[in-house]
Amino acid sequence: MEKINSVIEALRSKEGVDVTLLGWVSQKADIGGVTFLRLRDGTGYIQLAVKKDKCKDFDTLKNVTIESAIWVKGKVKEDKRAPYGKEVMVLEGKVIAKADKWPITKSSIKSVSFLYDYRHLTIRGMKSSSIMKIRSELIKLIMEFFYSKGFIYINAPCIVQNAVEGGATLFELDYFGKKAYLTQSAQLYEEAAICSFGKVFVLQPAFRAEKSKTSKHLTEFWMLEVEQAFVDYL
Repeated sequence: MEKINSVIEALRSKEGVDVTLLGWVSQKADIGGVTFLRLRDGTGYIQLAVKKDKCKDFDTLKNVTIESAIWVKGKVKEDKRAPYGKEVMVLEGKVIAKADKWPITKSSIKSVSFLYDYRHLTIRGMKSSSIMKIRSELIKLIMEFFYSKGFIYINAPCIVQNAVEGGATLFELDYFGKKAYLTQSAQLYEEAAICSFGKVFVLQPAFRAEKSKTSKHLTEFWMLEVEQAFVDYL
């Protein structure tokens, strides 16, 4: 089976190393007879240089659309002008899945409502994906910290029968003819669980039906809650 290199592996490789990459075309530019593609695969970004006298599939890659999925083979080349100081000189390539015309333009990114409508696409951008990676790393560190202290991670229901913080901020649901609510907190479930485990924590969505005049006020958010038995100081 053919080995597929990640972008981060290619960036760490020495000049002249052969690599095979799979990813999506995030940017494209034609400069001086060379087509430059920026490839994204989830681990990072790398520049691809496609030259007519070097790449047997030059026409295919020259006409590729933004966000198309492609497969390429080439050699790593050091170049200070390239992002991160390296690029791949492409020798052959093919389009795995051709993308339709990319709807996000420089003018459209000024509209917040437009970006929310295309959220499934905007998360492919460097800024949005970086924020999500940072969030993922924070969750990982939170988990590692509490596990290292002997805590047990539990899950509590998100659809509940009773209020925790007060009935005025509950999202009410019709649960097959009965009243139910979106959870405000996992506190009651944690208090029950500490009698079994001693120390527990929860990291999950919470919902508060609190009206606000600002769009920055969140009615749905993720909350970290910790409960420990026999504690009289922190």
